[in-house]
Amino acid sequence: MKNIYKWLAAALFSISAIDASAQHSSAMHFMTSLPQSTHQNPARRLNHKVSILLPVIGQTSADLTTDLSFNKLFTKGDNGKYFLDIDKVAANIEGESINRMQSNINLLGVYFNGKKVSVRVSVQEIMDFHVGIPADLPGIISKGPASEQYLGKEVNIAPSLSFQHYHNIVLGGAYDVNEKLTVGVNLNAKVGVQALQMEDARLTIKQEDAPNYPISTSSDAQIYASAGYVTINTETNEIEVDSDNLDSQSFFDPSNFGLMFDFGATYRYTDRITFEASLLNVGSSVKWKSNLLGYSVTLDEDKLAYEGADPALFASGEEEDLFDLEDAYSFDEIDEVEAFKIKQALRFNVGASYELARNLTAGALVSATGYRGSFIPGISLSIDQELGDFLGLGLSYEGDRFGHKLGSVVTMGFPGVKFYLASDNLISTGLWAKNAQAMDAQVGLVLNFGRSEIFKEYREIHRKKKRS
Repeated sequence: MKNIYKWLAAALFSISAIDASAQHSSAMHFMTSLPQSTHQNPARRLNHKVSILLPVIGQTSADLTTDLSFNKLFTKGDNGKYFLDIDKVAANIEGESINRMQSNINLLGVYFNGKKVSVRVSVQEIMDFHVGIPADLPGIISKGPASEQYLGKEVNIAPSLSFQHYHNIVLGGAYDVNEKLTVGVNLNAKVGVQALQMEDARLTIKQEDAPNYPISTSSDAQIYASAGYVTINTETNEIEVDSDNLDSQSFFDPSNFGLMFDFGATYRYTDRITFEASLLNVGSSVKWKSNLLGYSVTLDEDKLAYEGADPALFASGEEEDLFDLEDAYSFDEIDEVEAFKIKQALRFNVGASYELARNLTAGALVSATGYRGSFIPGISLSIDQELGDFLGLGLSYEGDRFGHKLGSVVTMGFPGVKFYLASDNLISTGLWAKNAQAMDAQVGLVLNFGRSEIFKEYREIHRKKKRS
């Protein structure tokens, strides 16, 4: 059990000191030996007739992206220790910062590749957590509402917050329209387990430039939940976790349901050059309907008379309790709560790959992501070398709002079994850890059976070239 304000504060600031849409991987995007690449472009045709991902060990991934790196959060003090520099945090936020974590565990995956048609089914368990920090929140904490910057101004300090836990059932396939063009689609049926959301909230503070400097507040903020095992105690302002109720949660609850689609196409321009495009997460995210709870959040203006933090005390390590606002807010249950949805990212990719030599492929991808009102363009480059079933190596670069990332992928195994480990930012995080704004990892084991027809055709093309 944790005090909710401190829980939110910890989420807002400590989340960025580490670095789980783990579906996207620049390092793995063009590797047709791994079935996970079909989730990034449904038109992808794989090297084996049948690929199977076993529960948990088939794929486990985690990813975090944030606008705030370690160096944007902390400063080394006079005593040689790092302290949370609120002024620096405030200076590095424009509008609302994005801080997102996602974890993905594969529960089942079967991928079949015929001569002209591919069919796939997979089930994943996904947890997605988002915190948006408004630009003025760290400033108010650092300087107080009576500072020159905020005195006489109404300031909104409400963060955006969402958490959802759901199962993603993927039914998909690809079809060779002709020798050059392949199209594909994935249907993502999302079955929800648990969710919590605070969106478009307003919790404002205004300290008047008048005698006695009175403080006024306004509160228009609601937290909605589809509560299975997490609730808010309105008497103690604490989040409570019911682990017994967690164990009793239904795996498939049709009350919480969403349907989204991924579309993709590849065009084999020559034997060496392939163009591609994909559009991911089109449709309706989970509509949360079951076990609905709602809470209104109210600020108490009589308990907000504080002057802000003293940076000198932080630098010396003397001040520890920054968020001493436990009594400044209250929660009240809402009687009638309507079904709600949580926003998900829409992503568009367009790219090309070039076969430098047999099993050596270079790729380039340009992407655009729409997420919670933000447009996030990006570019990625990769090169992959696969030495049969025994060893594969890849390097990748990705640049977007969350920095410049260098990653890698390694596959190892023997005929029938392939182990892989991938990260889009393992190298860059190792080299520049304090500037990292993202961290991810994917690990798994794939069982492969037989060579697909498309792989046999590819091998025959190389044999003819070699003989000629």
